[in-house]
Amino acid sequence: MTETTLAERLLRVNFQERLFRSQSGSPLIKADFVAEAGASIHVVDVRDPAEMVGPFGHIPGAVPVAPAQAPSILALLGPNAPVVVISNRARRAGAVAEYLELIGMHFVAAMDGGMASWKNTGLEASRDPAALSRQLSVPMAARAASDTRTALTRAMVEEHVGSTGSVRWIKMAGFLLRGRRSCVDGRDDHAVIGTPGGDLGEFVLSLAAYEEVSGARLDSDDVDGLMRDYVDTFGRVYYHSDTHTVSSLIPRLQEDPRLKDTVAPLDSPLAWRTFLKGPPEKVQAALLEHYTSQDSIGCGHIRLMMRYPDQYRLRADLVKQAVASFWRVRWSGFPDMEYVILGGAHSEGAVLAVTVEDRLWAFSRVPLVSPNIGGTQAFIFHSQVAAYIRENFADWMLRASLPVVPASRQALSESVINNGHHQRKTTLGHLAKGLPTFEVRFHGRTRFTVEELS
Repeated sequence: MTETTLAERLLRVNFQERLFRSQSGSPLIKADFVAEAGASIHVVDVRDPAEMVGPFGHIPGAVPVAPAQAPSILALLGPNAPVVVISNRARRAGAVAEYLELIGMHFVAAMDGGMASWKNTGLEASRDPAALSRQLSVPMAARAASDTRTALTRAMVEEHVGSTGSVRWIKMAGFLLRGRRSCVDGRDDHAVIGTPGGDLGEFVLSLAAYEEVSGARLDSDDVDGLMRDYVDTFGRVYYHSDTHTVSSLIPRLQEDPRLKDTVAPLDSPLAWRTFLKGPPEKVQAALLEHYTSQDSIGCGHIRLMMRYPDQYRLRADLVKQAVASFWRVRWSGFPDMEYVILGGAHSEGAVLAVTVEDRLWAFSRVPLVSPNIGGTQAFIFHSQVAAYIRENFADWMLRASLPVVPASRQALSESVINNGHHQRKTTLGHLAKGLPTFEVRFHGRTRFTVEELS
């Protein structure tokens, strides 16, 4: 049996968690998962060639396979390869995915809504006829996890950004409605738009800006109310941990007399994830004690804010309140609270500052970039996208139910933007000290330049 890497195992768990079924039983997965997964999954297009280069276009990196040739997918890739099947509206793809599942593929699904959903989500399609000559290839050799940092070079970054599947494009309006602000963390194997701490980091940043400008102090009820309003306004809330943190946390949960009977039956990663979506109310208070302690926080940015609040210009209790609020709102049934577990230890070899040439507006296309560069990690941040979104955060705060209404929108906006810039520099100063920084600047969707910053 071929040994799998940690990244592959996590991808399979994520695939299973995100998969759902149509009324007829076809396995389905959402377009945003396909966009974020990038080159880590096989995208198979079962439409006619004319359809792939027609009005709907195709997903960059997709491989054409006629429905009659579907058995070759299993024969070439094996039963455990993650495969997403594409058609215009998922009817043909759903039938092929059902068949592949029937003959033994374990991680296969049709993309829900097909290419119509891809385009409606704001994701960029291609009509390049070169896609018609692509062929399925056997999986790449497993990438060994390493805790040793290898510095990335400009040439390596250029090769990565130029390869099919490493970058996905999405309209800014679509990203605001459906996208997730991932952490700058290089361990994410998905194509990302990165900002320190992801959505939860941005939420804490907004709370701290409010406290700085208004002079008010938020309590737990205030933060819970703001978290619910944040989800209703902006959609998904991304918060991540990692396998090292979770592996050390689980024994502590199993040994806690308040929890051990409840968690004893949990014997797989998927069982733990299901439990954490909605644990029994009787154990939630005990769980929160563990999940808000520094040792249980796998996101370096969130943990650093809690450990060094003065460096981050906020109070430590505010970070703890936000983490607790994430879990309370998640457990109350809000479906868009996304808890992601990343694999391995930090071994980033560079920082990538991703920018676009033009000024952002609602219908700008922005790049989601994979932080996995040939098995080496890179920190990724999108300063332009972050600044654009933070302006929206300032407007949201003025409309939210707050103990004191800030007197100045400009002061609130400046606090969010300036402190966000400061916090990013502080976190990268801790986690990325000594690493090269490259600006990856996109000039439209087909050209880019990479420059090393001093």
